[in-house]
Amino acid sequence: MKEPTRCDMTVCFLIRHTPAYQALLGFKKRGFAAGKYAGIGGRVDADETIRAAASRQLYEETNILASCSDLHAVGAITFRFPNRPTRDQIVHVFLVTRWTGEAREKMCPAWYPIDALPLAQMRDDSRYWLPQILVDQPLQA
Repeated sequence: MKEPTRCDMTVCFLIRHTPAYQALLGFKKRGFAAGKYAGIGGRVDADETIRAAASRQLYEETNILASCSDLHAVGAITFRFPNRPTRDQIVHVFLVTRWTGEAREKMCPAWYPIDALPLAQMRDDSRYWLPQILVDQPLQA
């Protein structure tokens, strides 16, 4: 039996400090976690680095440009799907505090105060790791 392969994914959380400490989330309209709020990211292509993929995905989803050097790695989360091991993935998490551009409507972007995240409208696992990540506490899970 062939060993299932995992895929590398990325997720970025843009952070701003005015008018309050807030994170940018997007509402997923399709695909994995559709109907939920999430960070901005996606799959790492075979020919790119994880940081390059995070920067590309951020631009494709929001029209926001952030250089690879402006992506602050804060963790990696391994997700295992025992009933569908081909969906196993490692999600590389980045905080971004410097960028250019304004978020466009592709993912229905919205800013949320860090202490008032819509956790009930996010994937269930988010409540366990997202608050820690957003205050720049590294995480491996």
